[in-house]
Amino acid sequence: MLVHVTVAREVENGVPGPIESWWISATSLNNIKMKVQPPRRAAAEAAPGKATMRIVYATKNRIQVTEDPLGLVLDTLEYGLSDVLAPEIDARLAPGGKGFHLENVFTIWRAEEPDDLPSKYWADPPFDTSRDEVWAIARDTWRGGSIYELIEGGELRGLLEDAKKHYAAIRSGRTAQAFPLGATMAARRYGIAERARGLPEGRFHRGFDVTNPNGPTILVTLGGKQARSLDELARELELAVPGVGNLRYVGPLDDTPAGVELDALAEEEPLGRPSVGSSATSRPFDLATTAGLGIALAAIVKGAHEAGLFLLGLRPELVYLDVRAKRTLITGVLPRHDRFLQTVNPPAPMAPWPAIYMAPEILLDQAKPTDRADVFSLCAILTRWATGEPPFAGDFDEQAAAMRRGERRAWTGPDELAAIVAQGLDPTPGRRPPLADVVAVLEPFAPKWSTDEDDEDDEPDE
Repeated sequence: MLVHVTVAREVENGVPGPIESWWISATSLNNIKMKVQPPRRAAAEAAPGKATMRIVYATKNRIQVTEDPLGLVLDTLEYGLSDVLAPEIDARLAPGGKGFHLENVFTIWRAEEPDDLPSKYWADPPFDTSRDEVWAIARDTWRGGSIYELIEGGELRGLLEDAKKHYAAIRSGRTAQAFPLGATMAARRYGIAERARGLPEGRFHRGFDVTNPNGPTILVTLGGKQARSLDELARELELAVPGVGNLRYVGPLDDTPAGVELDALAEEEPLGRPSVGSSATSRPFDLATTAGLGIALAAIVKGAHEAGLFLLGLRPELVYLDVRAKRTLITGVLPRHDRFLQTVNPPAPMAPWPAIYMAPEILLDQAKPTDRADVFSLCAILTRWATGEPPFAGDFDEQAAAMRRGERRAWTGPDELAAIVAQGLDPTPGRRPPLADVVAVLEPFAPKWSTDEDDEDDEPDE
């Protein structure tokens, strides 16, 4: 992957050196970023002889910032480039500007006195606010609490100018994912607040209900325009079943850049965290945890089938867990993402996921859905939980071909689950076991919890 880097030579006598721009590989960037010179800053703003190591560069569809472990500088740039703030961002981040604030989400402000710094910096301030132009950045995290970062004003504005250039280049290519932060949908009821960290990078963003900022987090999937009726798709994806996160919206964004056409899927995100995610390890669950979670997931599937519905889009990354010291509980599932992306036009990759969990007849649109499609997904998820790996190897096409042939990875999980999982992943729907048979195999190994058990110490394990 090539990235575009803009840097300047060391500041000398208050004047920055010449600007240089390169296209280099991401690997090369990682190797040299500690050696390159700082990004450009205006001569009037740059502190003589003081260098910054942050660099703005662009990947295919978004900007990135080096030396930004919490992502807060990147957040500032992306919010500043959003449709909501772009017209006034220069004034807001000028030396006399007031910054900006998005309720319950994000704040950046000028720290003019030591007391203006976040309290964590009071004992040992890294900047002298009487001399330096310091900006503080704060974000409320989706799990609760806040994170902070400090940055000098000259550096911030220099990064913003570089980001604008990359942003213009990305938008000129009509990239569907070009910085939707600040965008709204459903007549401005729902707003997009951040990229969805903790999930594989792709079309996911987190948002909030403007009418209820303290309500549930909204997980937003963005794709191209749907090739089918949005009303029909919304009815199909409603899935009003206990355990399935509520559908909030299916339809277009309120405003999009010229030439960009987007539809969005907005769902209430369950509490807890995904059972598998980009930051999760590949370590498998033990037999008892796998069995217990499998039974809980099967109960949600059963509720859908009893309502005459099929979920069809289950995957471990969107099964949310409350991990406690004594037990691990499922808090909800979001099975709509893959199905939403199946019918965008022009066709998009199925998902930004490393593995396929959808039954082959549904994935390839070869047969009408039956309850055995959800059995396939359940057994594929059990495989990931029990072995630490998805059931099929290779890229998307290789996995799809292996699914059709019934060629799975060698089983490395508990022997007690091998046979039922193999049956559940049969490429022919009629040869898969009923859901009740899968549950019957899992039940002897699932942990048993007393209903009157003392839960005083049963706090979430963070």
